[in-house]
Amino acid sequence: MLRYYTFIVVAFGLLVGACTSTKTVNQADPVLSAREAYDKGWEARRTQRYAEAMPLFRRAADLGHPEAQLQVGALYDNGQGVERNFEQAMVWYRKAAEQGNADAERNIGLIYNDGKGIPIDYAQAMQWFRRAADRGLAAAENNIGLMYMNGWGVAKDYTLARQWYERATDKRNGPAQRNIAYLYENGLGVPKDPVEARRWMERAARDGSQQAKDWLEKNPGQST
Repeated sequence: MLRYYTFIVVAFGLLVGACTSTKTVNQADPVLSAREAYDKGWEARRTQRYAEAMPLFRRAADLGHPEAQLQVGALYDNGQGVERNFEQAMVWYRKAAEQGNADAERNIGLIYNDGKGIPIDYAQAMQWFRRAADRGLAAAENNIGLMYMNGWGVAKDYTLARQWYERATDKRNGPAQRNIAYLYENGLGVPKDPVEARRWMERAARDGSQQAKDWLEKNPGQST
């Protein structure tokens, strides 16, 4: 009888523990304010506890927090803590974009540009990149440069590409600096200049471009 009673107690404990764990994953404390929920969600995301981050971000997002709406979209976009769902990502990015969030506007552009769950639509991508760029987002300025450099939905124009890259480099955007280096390396819209290409690669590497770091590792030479 004692063994049977012990089994019941242990089983009940496991059941309670499972329920508590499920609650942690699926819902946030309804007493938390938008700021409190967002801050807790960001800490969970920072430490890659995505399943814990989602309900916290969702709590803040439901209260109208634009950064939380962006993060909910990003978790759906990347399949972190939830099943990847580009449709839901777009829903939440649009909510944040309606509140003027430039990162959300750029992410909508990326969904159209890359055809994530929808047909590629470069016209829509450009529209959303321009909205984000008009708010001064360097990453979006770099995206516009890429569209002109590659002729995605627009006439290929290396001069315009460089102009947009330069706007982004004013904000020390590493990928844009790397892309200017690429123009000089290949003589696209500018005279071919390996010295200038290396100078821009070094700048890009200092500002965090992994592609630039990889290039410098494969192309050792005297620093400019």
